[in-house]
Amino acid sequence: QLFGGIVIKVICFIKNEKDISTAVFRNPEYYLNAINYSLIAINCIGFLLLGLLAFKITQNIAISLLLQCAPFNSWLVLKSMIMVNPEALIIFESIFFILLLVMLAERDDYLIKSGRYAILFAIVAAFGLSTKFTCFPFFIVPLIILPGYKWKIIFAAITLVLFHLFIFPALVHYDIIINWLGSLSLNKFYNPGGDESYFANLIKLILIDHTFYLAVFVSIMLLSVIYFNKELKQKLANNPVIKINFAVTVAIFFHLLVVAKHYGPRYMISSMMLFTFIIYLNIKTWQLIRSYQPEKKITTRKIMLKYFA
Repeated sequence: QLFGGIVIKVICFIKNEKDISTAVFRNPEYYLNAINYSLIAINCIGFLLLGLLAFKITQNIAISLLLQCAPFNSWLVLKSMIMVNPEALIIFESIFFILLLVMLAERDDYLIKSGRYAILFAIVAAFGLSTKFTCFPFFIVPLIILPGYKWKIIFAAITLVLFHLFIFPALVHYDIIINWLGSLSLNKFYNPGGDESYFANLIKLILIDHTFYLAVFVSIMLLSVIYFNKELKQKLANNPVIKINFAVTVAIFFHLLVVAKHYGPRYMISSMMLFTFIIYLNIKTWQLIRSYQPEKKITTRKIMLKYFA
């Protein structure tokens, strides 16, 4: 709503419209299209920045192009990009969340610059949550990967403060927000999934974007190889790539469980935007496993037999 208001005011200023309400009611589609094109424009600029900055960080054109393909993994994401809705801004915010995680994975300096990462993650998390509460994976992931309780607490505190700063136009209705969250937690709202069971909703969510969940399943398999092997766990458990992979997998899994209760596939967009990033993480995780066990041929069948039989 704020973004739309800014776009409308800028257009009215340029056109020298004195009565904004009359101008909008006279030609609503014109202003709606303007908001839509503005959202598309900032997302396009965001993906351009994602490619350029990812290349600067990784020095790998293939990874940069892979990360730029994030919105093309699901029709739900693409549809959200071409509509006036909060999800369009979630896509934009996800870009910066991905960039922060790539920096963390590539530079391996999160122990030295924990404060900087705590602040940057807090800005992205607070902005995401103020857009829509379905961005809570932005909050869960840093809580897992930031070192020590000190930085986790600092991150959570800064996020809380910035969140209230970002939602300042709605603070007069803060009681409504609290009541709404309470009702949501008790599942008192209409469920778009109908009368189907929780398990049925869970299966439907997975089937709608099965390629995304296949990538998540590969993450689970690779992490299982590490955490169920004492030698690999000792060597790799504290590696930033492994910690990020674990944190992202946990956040997505938790997100899926929550959304299955309040069924709505579009609620998963903040997680689905991480699809190509998960592929990137899985490649790096596999490389790490192979670097410590180069003489052993690890196959999916062997993993299944050894750890899940």
